[in-house]
Amino acid sequence: MRAAILAAAFLLIFSSLAPAEEAQTARTLMEAGIGFLKAGEPGKAADRFRDAIRLTPNNPDSHLQLGFSLQKLGKYREALGAYQDALALDARHPYAAEAHYNMGVSCDELGEGQNAMGHMKKSLQAYTDRTDYGGVYRVGRYIEQLSKKYPEGPPPSHELPAPR
Repeated sequence: MRAAILAAAFLLIFSSLAPAEEAQTARTLMEAGIGFLKAGEPGKAADRFRDAIRLTPNNPDSHLQLGFSLQKLGKYREALGAYQDALALDARHPYAAEAHYNMGVSCDELGEGQNAMGHMKKSLQAYTDRTDYGGVYRVGRYIEQLSKKYPEGPPPSHELPAPR
């Protein structure tokens, strides 16, 4: 109940802010969320990032941080949505490699091997593009694990055979 009251109060405050004030408040909320993440409180962090998104919905950083917080909470499907929202806003975001990596991990946690592999390959390409060889190595190791975990390869095609 108290959380609902606080959320309503935030919304009332946010609805009366000017754009510059909204941006500053969103930055403050982001900093608070990052502080909660560092303190090991991803639930509180996710709440702050959601509040920041309400104020500045076109800021991919808020969506990325929300995804990370949700992933820490084991809410993998929701985390995937947050990462997708971030990448929809900025597909070439400086942290796109990390977003795809985390999406791959989330897919793996959900047992979606093919999707996990697809995101890991996108992560690998993004790390390669920015010449981050530590990231390339880390993703390569994860791809190796995924290949062993999901050895079936791509699903069979549902195309009809060519006429004779």
